[in-house]
Amino acid sequence: MRVIYKYTFPIDDTFTIHNIPNNYEGFAVRHVAMQHGKPTMWIEHDVPGSFGPTERYVDVEFAIFGTGHRFGTSDARKFIGTLIMSEGHQVWHIYQR
Repeated sequence: MRVIYKYTFPIDDTFTIHNIPNNYEGFAVRHVAMQHGKPTMWIEHDVPGSFGPTERYVDVEFAIFGTGHRFGTSDARKFIGTLIMSEGHQVWHIYQR
């Protein structure tokens, strides 16, 4: 079975979301947006605890770049989404590393 959970994260060069269930079908980021004033990511993954003793979890690292900021291809492997803050004055692009 699958579920979508939300995870808040800091606006920093890199951040890690810990203990994402990653068993049968892996995980997928479905949306990135501000919610209640906090940067939030919605991730679809396996239902925690549904695989018993064989349960696997992963820590996933992300990188954030502002519009116009330079970065190398090794810093950004998979584009996740764009986060718009401060009524459009701050625009961040999130990548999975």
